[in-house]
Amino acid sequence: FQGKRILKHTYWYLMDFTGKEQLVPQVEEDILDIHWIAPEHLPNYLEHAHANIREVCFRAGVIANPG
Repeated sequence: FQGKRILKHTYWYLMDFTGKEQLVPQVEEDILDIHWIAPEHLPNYLEHAHANIREVCFRAGVIANPG
């Protein structure tokens, strides 16, 4: 598959986190870092995100504009 784009189906969930557990990135999926982000801070992270991720957050009602 080298050099080819492959569509990967993903599922997104809207969650609240109240625990104190340490998060563990899934390095085998090239996820090197992971954080819980408060909704009011989300626009800062979405500024450089793919349009489809912004659309998911918009449809979930987490952001006002997928911009």
